[in-house]
Parts: sequence; C-alpha cells; structure tokens
Amino acid sequence: MVVARQQTLKELVAPNVENQPLCINIDNNVNFEHKYGFIHLLPTFNGLAGEDPHTHLKEFHMVCVGMKPNGVDEEQVKLKAFPFSLKGAAKTWLFSILPGSIGTWNAMKKIFLKKSFPASRVANIRKEICGIRQSHRETLSEYWERFEQLCIQCPHHQIPDQLLIQYFYEGLMPTDCSIIHTASGGALVDKTPEAARQLISNMIATLKQFGTRGDFANKQVNEVSISKLSRCTSRNHHWKQTHGWRMESIANTNSRLMHEINRENGVIVDAWNRQWTLRHYWPEIVSENRVTVDLEIVIEN
Repeated sequence: MVVARQQTLKELVAPNVENQPLCINIDNNVNFEHKYGFIHLLPTFNGLAGEDPHTHLKEFHMVCVGMKPNGVDEEQVKLKAFPFSLKGAAKTWLFSILPGSIGTWNAMKKIFLKKSFPASRVANIRKEICGIRQSHRETLSEYWERFEQLCIQCPHHQIPDQLLIQYFYEGLMPTDCSIIHTASGGALVDKTPEAARQLISNMIATLKQFGTRGDFANKQVNEVSISKLSRCTSRNHHWKQTHGWRMESIANTNSRLMHEINRENGVIVDAWNRQWTLRHYWPEIVSENRVTVDLEIVIEN
C-alpha cells in the first residue's frame, strides 16, 4: 500500500500558478481569435458612478457586429470580447464572479446591468423624470434634450408615454408652454402620445435650424450692476431739495426696473422701455448722471 506524500508547509503556502477560469463559459469548439484592431476599437467601462452602462452596451454591440468574423456566432464573439472592454473596478468585479457561471450573452448583460445600474439608480432617474422642470436660463431645445437624455439613461423606467408627455409639458416655463400650445392648435390633449412627441421634436428641429429673433432675450445675464448708485448717494439731499417729486418718482420707477430684470433673468425689453421713458421725460437729470437709470448689463455670448 502506497501512502500519499504529504505537502510541506512551504508547498502549502506557495501560490497557485494555474490560470483560474473566468466566469464566462466560452464554447471551445468555436475556433477564432480577436485581432488587435478589433480590441482597440472596443469601448471601455471603468465602473465609475457617472458612467452609463446602457451606452457602453450599445457601443460594444456596434463594434462586435461591425467586426464579427465570417462564420462565427455573434454571441460567442461578444462573450469572448466583453472582458477586454472592462477596466479598473469593473474588471475586478468580473474576476470575482464564480468561474463558469455565465454561458449566454443575455445572462452576461443581465448581471452586468444589475451591478452597474442598480434599482436605486433607476428610482432616482424616475424621480427626475416625474419632477422635471425647465430652468429660467434653459431654452426649449435644451430642456427637451435633457428630458430625452434622462429617458435614454433608463430605458426600463416603465413610465407610460402619455405620462412622459404630461411631465414634460407641466415642467415648461409659461412662454414655451404657450408656444407648444399654439403649435398644437390648442388641442395637445387630442393628439396621441406619438403625435405629441413628434410635434415637439419637429418644433425643436425647426428652432435649431432657423433660430428666433428672441434668442437675445434667452441669453444669460451674468451681472446687473448699478455702478452710479454710489455717486448719487452724496447728492440725494441736494436733488431732493431742487427737484422734489421728480426724484421720488424716478426712484420708484428704477426700483420696478431692477425688480423686472432680476425676476425675468434677461428679458429686459420692458425694462429698457422704462429707462427710455426716464430719458425722454427727464433728459437733463439723466444726462448728468444724477439717477440710477444707467445700468451696466454684461451679456454672455
């Protein structure tokens, strides 16, 4: 009877030099190899918080379909190439999966999305879609693109199309809401969700193609300053004595002017009309820089 030799302590703690199999079970009967050019074209996914796994899978699919060798199954190409598209923490996660536990591409996609796009992230995007609002400095096209991007980031948001249109419409600023209302003939609710979405898409495409004369009003106002206010302070007493009711009326008008500019964030047509009124009726006061109607407005191009 032969007694098996026991390993020494040194042999027991020695590292295992045998290659550990991956979690992906590839069919060995399919004989092909990926070229360097193919691997170089693959997108990369690092597993960071801001990365979009759905976009990664779309780009990965495009490369695999376009570079697939003749006579080779597309699924085997994807299973063999997918580890090369992962970097950093994402590849570390792939190595931690039980060896040989994944045999199909659908199973690989499912476990990949479960890891990189958990249910908590889906819930957050759903909340953003349901509560979306157009900001004051955001144009209609920018608002639509942000809304579309949220829907693309989470294709399985499970929100019906009619509710998507409703959330988008309810979040519009009054001016843009009136534009869509007019374009739909005042009957947006009578259109199907597909027709309503197509109407909005056509409007956005037209705005991008031709623009509007009101683009100036939509530009961002970075700074509104009344630099001459300080120079007026020292002379207020003198001008109140000499001009009386004129000074009080101008101050009230100027206060309303500043309120409109701050409230509208750039829509300054009415404000400039008021300033013109001041210059028209009290030119001798304005020309001598005695009141704060000369505003310095810096508009970003």
